[in-house]
Amino acid sequence: MIMQVTPAQVAKRLSISERRVRQLLTNGRMSGQKLENGRWLVNWPLQITSGKRGPDMNNYPTRI
Repeated sequence: MIMQVTPAQVAKRLSISERRVRQLLTNGRMSGQKLENGRWLVNWPLQITSGKRGPDMNNYPTRI
């Protein structure tokens, strides 16, 4: 079952900033939905597409 959570909840779970979560959503690397008021909802469980640089995000969804 897919739930929707806020970028703040995802940021806390992954130990990254809310801004980074919104960047991943904007770039299409994380699945979510932008509401009419400009806020984001993130699909949970996370589906993150790895980038060309940096750490492999496939092992991070359960990191605290």
